Amino acid sequence: GDGQLLPNSTAEQCDDGNTRANDGCSPTCQLEPGFACAVVVSPPPDPLTLPIVYRDFRGYDVPASGGLPRGHIDFENANGSEVGIVASTLDAQGKPVYAKEGISSLTTHGRAAFDQWFRDVPGVNRPLVKSLELPRGSGSSYQFDAPAFFPLDDAGWVATGEEPRRPDSSSPSVLRNFSFTSETRYWFEYKGDEVLSFRGDDDVWVFINRRLALDLGGIHGPITGSVKLSDRASALGLTPGGIYELVVFQAERHTTGSSYQLTLNGFSYPLSHTECARLCGNHVVDVGEECDDGNTQGNDGCSATCTLELD
Repeated sequence: GDGQLLPNSTAEQCDDGNTRANDGCSPTCQLEPGFACAVVVSPPPDPLTLPIVYRDFRGYDVPASGGLPRGHIDFENANGSEVGIVASTLDAQGKPVYAKEGISSLTTHGRAAFDQWFRDVPGVNRPLVKSLELPRGSGSSYQFDAPAFFPLDDAGWVATGEEPRRPDSSSPSVLRNFSFTSETRYWFEYKGDEVLSFRGDDDVWVFINRRLALDLGGIHGPITGSVKLSDRASALGLTPGGIYELVVFQAERHTTGSSYQLTLNGFSYPLSHTECARLCGNHVVDVGEECDDGNTQGNDGCSATCTLELD
């Protein structure tokens, strides 16, 4: 019902952008009898708009007050790059799995604390759903680029005065809301020429087909990583023509700059939807019709829309 028909989908026969019945495409996106349905392909979008979930945290240097605990122990409480914080596959809920239990960690403080990063936890974080717009470049390349990435300056804990804004190192006179995570997801058809690049800080993990594809973990300045999917197809379980999910998890954990540059090159599928027209006039009383006299003329007992006409 979202108006997007994925190529090679085994779940949807159609998608007309609604969940109504008796319009050619059922509430479960299956074709209904009595309609002629066609797939309509749209041109590539500009920009590519991805849903993104932000979760705002209070830094560990914020003391307990007003019934709130001290700020989160993993935010504003360490420094240094650190790979291996997350396991190689997502859990059943599609979230990263903490991989440092029983192992010394430079920047994290246990699984219970980490499990709060990308889950809604009242009193610990505040979620906000927004959109991430990637303008289109040449061909099928899309890029979001924010050298100063502060999407929650007027939201979350700072909006209610429960956490102070901090100066940004690049513009000390500007006060910002640090300490947050983000999570964005995108479905694509694997064709073999996809390349993902990311540059930013702090932690970034990219999962493709639920498998870890890029690990830029830890608290650090802007660093760059990229994944050419054809080089990792076997490890990521990718087959040409298959539909897979890409997920980017990011965390801003230290009050020294914040940047986010995501480039998707070749990650696309033809955006298509289903348009259906009723087969009124085919001499068959289909679902939703009161009559069908083989034409779409009115004033003959059966109207042009196949409803009975009164004398």
